[in-house]
Amino acid sequence: MTQHTEDTLTPSTDRASPSGDGRHTSVMRARSLARALATRARAVSSSARDARKQTTGIVGLDVLDEGKAAYESICERVLKEVATGIPSDAGYRRVVEEMYTERLKRARGGASVEEVERAIGEGQIEELYEIAKDELALIPKMREWKPWEFEHEIEVIEHPKENPYKEELAKED
Repeated sequence: MTQHTEDTLTPSTDRASPSGDGRHTSVMRARSLARALATRARAVSSSARDARKQTTGIVGLDVLDEGKAAYESICERVLKEVATGIPSDAGYRRVVEEMYTERLKRARGGASVEEVERAIGEGQIEELYEIAKDELALIPKMREWKPWEFEHEIEVIEHPKENPYKEELAKED
């Protein structure tokens, strides 16, 4: 038979089997080992469940169930939505695609919510999720407003004019 201690399984002293051939002892050892492993597995499962984040620490912002998967999913939705009805050369689309492609890559690369949060470096995954929801709400408005379409000409200034206040600023120093 085996005895289960907190972190180890140790064989106990052999006891004589009723049949005298050792089969009973082997069966008892196997059953005891199975019970000990099941107990250990429950303890590990319980501690993993207890390690889950209980609160965001932000009033009104609840912890996401399956936060990593939920964030990956919403990033994919943002990328799909921004690619629909917004020209590929529009600055808004390029910025959103670049940001959410990178965030999705980092979310997929992290093994846990904490790793994803560290990799992105923009706050808790629940905050990132809310930002992505806001982006999803903005995309249809951007389609309607079409800020990439305009009638006026934009003057590009390559060499700025001399600052008229430059001499006055130099005198004050």
